[in-house]
Amino acid sequence: MDERGRLVIPGPLRQALQLNPGEPVVLESDGDELRIFSARRRRAAVAQRLRGAVETGDTVEELIAARRRDAARDADER
Repeated sequence: MDERGRLVIPGPLRQALQLNPGEPVVLESDGDELRIFSARRRRAAVAQRLRGAVETGDTVEELIAARRRDAARDADER
């Protein structure tokens, strides 16, 4: 990290994450960890999840429960 707080993501990692120069990213903090996501891919995942909710008629509570399950699964994968 430089003195202005900017981070450089090494090329091989950018390629693995399919991040292009200048592409917006989403940063999430989880305790002492920082996660970086492609904003484009995150929007696509949210849109897919919402399409499924509309098709099945899920309630807000069911959507929240599904998100919590996803978050727990993601935490287990770390």
